[in-house]
Amino acid sequence: MKKTALVFLALCLGFPVLAERFVPRSDLIPKVLEVVHQGYVDQNRVQPMKMLEGALEHLSSLVAPVMTQVTTKGGLVSIEIKVDQHSKTIETQAPKTVKDLNKILQEVSYFVKLNLEKGAKPEEVDYALINGFLRRLDPHTMLLVPEVYSDFSTSTTGNFGGVGMMIGLRKGDLTVIAPIDGTPASRAGLRAKDRIVQIDDESTINMPLTDAVDKLRGEIGTQVVIYIERDGLSAPKKVVLTRDLIKITSVESHVFEENGKRVGYIQLKTFQKNTIEELNEALDEMDYDLKSFRGVILDLRNNPGGLLAQAIQVSDRFLNKGVIVSTAGLDAASIQTYKAHWFSDMTETPLIVLINSGSASASEIVAAALKKNQRAVVMGTQSFGKGSVQQVIPLPDGSALKITTQKYLTPGNLSIQSVGVSPHIEVDPYYVSEDFVRVTPQAADGNEDSLEENFKEWGDKDQAEAPEQRAYYLYQEELKKLGTEEEEEPAETKEAKLEQLKKDFLVQSSLQILLKNEKNDFAGLLKEGHRYMTQEEKEQEKKLTAKFGEFKTDWSVVETKGAPKLEALSWVELKKGEAWEKWAGPVPAKSQVRLYLSVKNQGAAVSRLIATSKSKNPVFDNRQFAFGSLKSGESKSWFVPAEIGEGAISRNDKVVFEFTDASEKELASYHSALAIAENIPPTFAYRLSFKDQGPDTKGNGNGLAEPGETLAVEVEVTNQSTGTSGPLTLLLKNGEGERVFLKKGRLSLPALKSGESGKASFLLEYKSKPLDGNLDFSFDLLDGTYPLASVNEKLKLSLDAKDYQVSNQLPSFTLENFSNTSGQKKVRIKGQVSDLDGVKDVYAYVENKKVYYQNFMDLKEQKKVEFSFEVDLGEDNNRVILLSRDQANVAGQKTLYIRYEAAK
Repeated sequence: MKKTALVFLALCLGFPVLAERFVPRSDLIPKVLEVVHQGYVDQNRVQPMKMLEGALEHLSSLVAPVMTQVTTKGGLVSIEIKVDQHSKTIETQAPKTVKDLNKILQEVSYFVKLNLEKGAKPEEVDYALINGFLRRLDPHTMLLVPEVYSDFSTSTTGNFGGVGMMIGLRKGDLTVIAPIDGTPASRAGLRAKDRIVQIDDESTINMPLTDAVDKLRGEIGTQVVIYIERDGLSAPKKVVLTRDLIKITSVESHVFEENGKRVGYIQLKTFQKNTIEELNEALDEMDYDLKSFRGVILDLRNNPGGLLAQAIQVSDRFLNKGVIVSTAGLDAASIQTYKAHWFSDMTETPLIVLINSGSASASEIVAAALKKNQRAVVMGTQSFGKGSVQQVIPLPDGSALKITTQKYLTPGNLSIQSVGVSPHIEVDPYYVSEDFVRVTPQAADGNEDSLEENFKEWGDKDQAEAPEQRAYYLYQEELKKLGTEEEEEPAETKEAKLEQLKKDFLVQSSLQILLKNEKNDFAGLLKEGHRYMTQEEKEQEKKLTAKFGEFKTDWSVVETKGAPKLEALSWVELKKGEAWEKWAGPVPAKSQVRLYLSVKNQGAAVSRLIATSKSKNPVFDNRQFAFGSLKSGESKSWFVPAEIGEGAISRNDKVVFEFTDASEKELASYHSALAIAENIPPTFAYRLSFKDQGPDTKGNGNGLAEPGETLAVEVEVTNQSTGTSGPLTLLLKNGEGERVFLKKGRLSLPALKSGESGKASFLLEYKSKPLDGNLDFSFDLLDGTYPLASVNEKLKLSLDAKDYQVSNQLPSFTLENFSNTSGQKKVRIKGQVSDLDGVKDVYAYVENKKVYYQNFMDLKEQKKVEFSFEVDLGEDNNRVILLSRDQANVAGQKTLYIRYEAAK
């Protein structure tokens, strides 16, 4: 391809005209479309016009300077495309086949690539178009771009060449989370919390986690050198690691022992190529054939699935007869059924399977097979509900197509699609604390059924089995206060994981059921499970009633006659100093509030009365207010605390309170509204100056960057708004690999008041000259309190530039007559964008759909430009995101919320 391009260019240079950029035809789009046409599970979903709309919408959303608009009339379609200041209209017949669709997308792809800004990656245009039309098929069919496909392949094969340690970012430092036993990292003595400061010749300061992983992985037998900092060491320690085959473990196990009796615990984290081998190893280590062995707990909670073949083999390991699963593809009549084999020796060992809403796909196949064949007692909560099978097809450019080719059916030829597997015994956690209450099963809002374009029509919902028993337990662990951002350290050591298992109510309940069980058959185990959970629920009832007693709430169940008549009222209290004051207006950002709900019962007595809030504002959504028993004429109030962040954005949200009683019967609902008023955010001006002389530098002072020098990058930041910023973090990221070594690339500045400035300096070693004559960096100015005020700018330090400096500030927005509420379905948003160096463009999204793009490069005056566009409002609150880029492609952003209020 490169030789062809050179010949073409040489020919063009023979004429006295400017050569147009060479844009090759996309080979990827037709390949993907052909696979969809030949192998997609449901050809009725392959609707070219709908796919075209999805492709164009996704392209507009992902590529900043692109805006598309589609109109149809009769059998014709008109497509308007804007790329920066370039525009084109494509008028053609509406596509009826994938061949028609390919023809249109080729023309779109060509025009967009032809006019892309310098430095943009043309392949990303095709990726966006392809994933756009695939999203209109179902939520699981997608193009995996090369980087994602590489990680996906590693996760499914279960091994790779590496050093064997889990790493993560802790307070900005690349940190060892846990070395894996028996690997080079473990043998070298690396420990959890070791900080990796250098990999080979490259500093890890501000190195993206994915880059660090790539640098540590490699061919087996090759070496990588790292330097670590550890508490107690006076200097970084050099560690040489020889890469080895690292296996990703999908199985973790433990044996519980109590009074001479033993129970095995096996957690399947995913289904990858070696899962069945790992499972067999775990079972062998448990000595499951000894008399003292009382059963197995198979934990599938939060297992997202994986390989179908592994799910079949895992199921087969515990079965000796019966259907495991059936699959059906394009031809629904061509069902392939997988049955258990007779030679399994685990068919009489008592088995309990644990599932929850995070158990999906392959996990659901196993859970359903063991449940339907009456091999295991299933406990937990309803599973995810993914009943489709995907095939991954590698593509020539290193990407891969993940495409839905089959649906699977559980024993009895039932689909759990968008339904899930229900447990025999449903067990839900309840929470009662000063900060948070949850005394009903959690709604499965994020399950398969909530995904767009899911195969809801497949699910056999009318034949879904309800749990035989419902139980709950009072979660006793101290809850973190809502709104805290501190990351919880994951339990990675064996000791920490065992401590978690000892506190896990479902694991411990399953353990006791197996220890107390005297029968080896399914019926006996299920009976013991019901008996134990019935007894345990009585204990949990006592705990729950006692806990509510601490809040002077009667949680007993009383006999009721007739219906209650509820009158409700809500209000907000704001913390002022140490006192709480009733607050009538918008709640200011950076405040502690209490949302009160008071209810008076004017009807028959009611017990276990609760109200659950519904709101688009996550701070006030899905919060519960517990009132307990209310006799006729009685009233009671309950509040939920909340913290409104300092960087909260102005909004006005409807809050609906839905009342239910002990029978979970919906009694009434009450509507209110809650407004938040934002603080004035900071606006930053900044200057970066590269210096080869001064403190900690090593240079000749001629103002030029030269190999062998240690350079300082002085940063000055000024807050130009009337508001106060949060504490600032400054990052300088290296784009030159081993040619530059960052010695100091992460800086902090205190919060800046209006007009205040702060200074700090990065430090770097310039080692060798880049081929293009430029040193590439990325500068980030991060305000964690006001993230929309943060800055990212790509820097190119020309080696010919003397005393190189960069100064800039974000484009700023001014709105005209804006309101957070509207009684009209259509709203016009208008205003101005200002930037000292000139505004390049302005664009806007409603939710995730781009609705406006305007390029201003042709204007003579670009320092202040005007924008205006209409928005069609959906029900309730609508999020509008405004963005603007300046001449250096630095983007400013403003988020608006508009709630539609229908006239009453």
